[in-house]
Amino acid sequence: QRLGRLYRRLIVPLAARRAEAIVTVSNHSQRDILRHLNVKEAKTHVVWEAPNRACRVITDNNELSRMREEYGLDRSFILALAGVDPRKNTRRIIEAFALLQDDVARDYQLALVGLPSSAQQDFLQHAQNLGVANQVVFTGFIPEEDLVALYNLAQVFVYPSLYEGFGLPVLEAMACGTPVITSPRGSLPEVAGDAA
Repeated sequence: QRLGRLYRRLIVPLAARRAEAIVTVSNHSQRDILRHLNVKEAKTHVVWEAPNRACRVITDNNELSRMREEYGLDRSFILALAGVDPRKNTRRIIEAFALLQDDVARDYQLALVGLPSSAQQDFLQHAQNLGVANQVVFTGFIPEEDLVALYNLAQVFVYPSLYEGFGLPVLEAMACGTPVITSPRGSLPEVAGDAA
């Protein structure tokens, strides 16, 4: 942790000052770079990211059925990329899902992708406390092609991150034809535009 702070305070600013150009992935990240690293705007260049070509609408129903079965998704589901980092807002995703119970969520599952097995118990306990544990599916880390299938199968993809420099999963879900709910924080409004 100390090494990380040293790196951010000394090495990154020094490298930024010496660099001929700085390429970043969003206007939001560019503003952060200008604010924190005290470099000239002309030195920074924004090149937006794009989803991997694997992110597409899948029409093979056999492949989709196999993925649904493999991950225990036996009804409509809401998909979220979960993380231990508080900025990924995983606890709030579970809380929001619990709030939906009286209206729509009884018929839905919540699929949380990407949590390491060592962290799942804590989030499972949180879901149990909220009375929705039997509707939450923890997939752990999954291969990219499986994630693309889950994007395709999901009724909606939620990504309420508190901060992103870009937010590539928003574009990945959209490329798969999945509606997106995201937060108005960091670069996410820039990436999602009026499509989320």
